[in-house]
Amino acid sequence: MKNYKRGLLVALASILIVVFGAVSVYGAPNISTVVQAYKGVKIVYNGTTLTSEAEPFIINNTTYVPIRMLMNQFGKDISWDAQNQQVIIKNSADEINKDKQIEDLKNQVTALNAKIKGLETALGNADTTIRTIDEALNKYQKTSSTVTVPPNSDIKSNTTLGDLQTNLNKFFKDAGYEYFNDDGIAFYINLGGNPVDLVYEISLDFDNAYDYDRLNQVNQTKIKSLLNIVNAKIKSEAYGTDYQDAKITGKLIDQDNSSYYVRYNGSTYTFSWDESDDVISETTRYLKNYFKDKGDVYFSDRNIKFDISLSGDKNKLSYKIYINFDNSKNYDDLSEISKSYVRNYLNQVKSVISSQTSNTNFKNAEITGYLYDDYDSSYYVKYNGSSYTFSY
Repeated sequence: MKNYKRGLLVALASILIVVFGAVSVYGAPNISTVVQAYKGVKIVYNGTTLTSEAEPFIINNTTYVPIRMLMNQFGKDISWDAQNQQVIIKNSADEINKDKQIEDLKNQVTALNAKIKGLETALGNADTTIRTIDEALNKYQKTSSTVTVPPNSDIKSNTTLGDLQTNLNKFFKDAGYEYFNDDGIAFYINLGGNPVDLVYEISLDFDNAYDYDRLNQVNQTKIKSLLNIVNAKIKSEAYGTDYQDAKITGKLIDQDNSSYYVRYNGSTYTFSWDESDDVISETTRYLKNYFKDKGDVYFSDRNIKFDISLSGDKNKLSYKIYINFDNSKNYDDLSEISKSYVRNYLNQVKSVISSQTSNTNFKNAEITGYLYDDYDSSYYVKYNGSSYTFSY
């Protein structure tokens, strides 16, 4: 009887262990049954063994690594959000500072690249200027070399003004390209007068010009260079004719806008427009050429385009820039561009304007301006001469 009772108790105890053991396991859904577990796993990063109070281990052929061990190695801050059952990972203060330093260095590199391109452009312009001077000298020498002193019997008394005019137009047929580097400018000279006074009138047509819209946009020094050669060539062509001792005067005009002209009285040139217009026009043209196709330099997107204009006087210059994103691959509007990139670009705009006007009456002018999104002008950046204000 006692053996029977003892057996019954053992059986009941076994049943209770199974039942309550099952409840403890299946009543806690976050507890997993460990089938195989191995300790002693080492994590090696770039030759260095990582250490942590919590060791990595393998369960069922899957390696489990304490996340804090890895995040500390990569400079991350990690915390546990008990309320939401989340592991929160953030960049550490040191990492944020490093990212900022990297961003600043990138901006410096961008600025240096822009300066390098600016120097390359300046060197190219210097080469162009030197070539223009060389060509003018060569043309002048060629013109002068044609002057010979014939005996009196060889004077071409039958040469007419029409003959001289025809020869001049043939000689200057490529003047637009040779003197202004723009073969779209058409040149025509009309010659009148008598053996005492010769008067020329030159008209320049800008309808098909590439870089200019009107005469006052052409550098005055280049115009003087052209007219000096015109005077020399007239003397050369008139030598040995009834007109060889004639006083030469003349006028150069914009064919479509006669209010723009240059008068020559036999010794000096008078321009109908103020030199300040010349400086602003020349600087504007330089800005457009300088920043043409520079979207990749300043914003890493070569499809961004700029339209730049400049206005003002010797006390204050103001630029207005419209930036176009129609074909951009990286941006939809101005608000998507890093503000540091925008500041860097506008700093370079100011630098170029200062450089181009440094030897003019505008050298002390205050420089201000606006940058607008070409499609949505509510996105803009204002520069007041010392700081930038963003509308977005």
